Amino acid sequence: MTPSRTERDRRSLAQLPAAVARRAKKPLVLGVASLFGLGLAEGLSRLLFDPLDYLQPEIVQDDTLGHRIEPGSAGHDAWGYRNPAVPERVEIVAIGDSQTYGVAASADASWPAWLDRIRSEDVYNLALGGYGPVQYGHLLERHALELEPSTVIVGVYFGNDFLDAWYMAYAHEPWVGLRQPELIGSFAAEVEAMRRRKQVREQRLWGRVRAWFAKNSVVYRKLDFSPIGQWLHTAPRIVAQDGDPDHVWQEVNGTIVEFRPQQRLSAVDLDDPKIREGLRITELMLARMHARCVETGIRFVTTLIPTKERVFGDFLARNPDAAVREVVEEQLAHEDRARAALLSFLVERGIEVVDLLPALRAVAGEARIYPLHTEGHPNLHGYRLIAETLSSHLAADAGRTAPPPT
Repeated sequence: MTPSRTERDRRSLAQLPAAVARRAKKPLVLGVASLFGLGLAEGLSRLLFDPLDYLQPEIVQDDTLGHRIEPGSAGHDAWGYRNPAVPERVEIVAIGDSQTYGVAASADASWPAWLDRIRSEDVYNLALGGYGPVQYGHLLERHALELEPSTVIVGVYFGNDFLDAWYMAYAHEPWVGLRQPELIGSFAAEVEAMRRRKQVREQRLWGRVRAWFAKNSVVYRKLDFSPIGQWLHTAPRIVAQDGDPDHVWQEVNGTIVEFRPQQRLSAVDLDDPKIREGLRITELMLARMHARCVETGIRFVTTLIPTKERVFGDFLARNPDAAVREVVEEQLAHEDRARAALLSFLVERGIEVVDLLPALRAVAGEARIYPLHTEGHPNLHGYRLIAETLSSHLAADAGRTAPPPT
């Protein structure tokens, strides 16, 4: 007897869970196997690679510094800096921001690490991304002097140090003494706007997801630093519009490199009152640091770190888009103006200074001293060149200053 339609429906329903289970089994097994494989890869990566190079450390708020790295986080030392350990004393302390910390390279390929090897002298890396001249002065007093160095080198980066100095002084109460009272009111709205922008960046979901993986997965960070990761970072090129001065793709002797002249312009535009104020605060902090080092018998050297855009300025000036060229020319002119002003200030006060622009620009067309994507930090080859330039200067007489840029 043929089963009724109702009976067939009941049987189909009875068999449904088993069918669903069979269909779900393969994806489930695949998912479990993938998780196991990722876990195994992560475990092996932690054995093969130093967390100091690949895990993003835990950043915590600090009333005086604005932010700092939690001591011991992701392989950082007991002070929270990018060194294996805090030594009792060193020959050289390098103070700076991400350009000195060594972003885009492993810890042993930052310029302080290269300088350590080139000179066979212990160099302590006292730097962190997001720091500026205000923090540099504080770090000298808080940590550098404790290490009893013979030399302190401070890296001043034209890509954001003036803006960072202004924001630190006018947004953080511990540094109220650096403010000019007559300017406080005029800067209030801009300080609040920058606070909001920082908060928005911190709250973006995708940003939080990436930050979690960066802090917890060596595999993720290894891929991010790999050629595949660099290629993925060039994704904006696919959707970039012609004439966008903040995503400029320029050929450099057969290699396509991305630049961000609009962003760099906003950080060196001396027609902007907050950048002029940032330059004043930078000069003040460097003068104080120099005086403190002279007082304690320490050689004090300021090194000027140019933007990637300034290093490749000759190539960028050839961009066929008139709107882009206009922004590029303005950015380069303002950076040159800021460099000339700071160089003049340092030389007049007898402060040793090394301008890195000539050395970096000399090889810009023939050596890959920066990653190819949006990264504005040098790679290991660029950091090595910086260290070699500094080492040559240190070998000269203490009173020597580097010549102004040509």
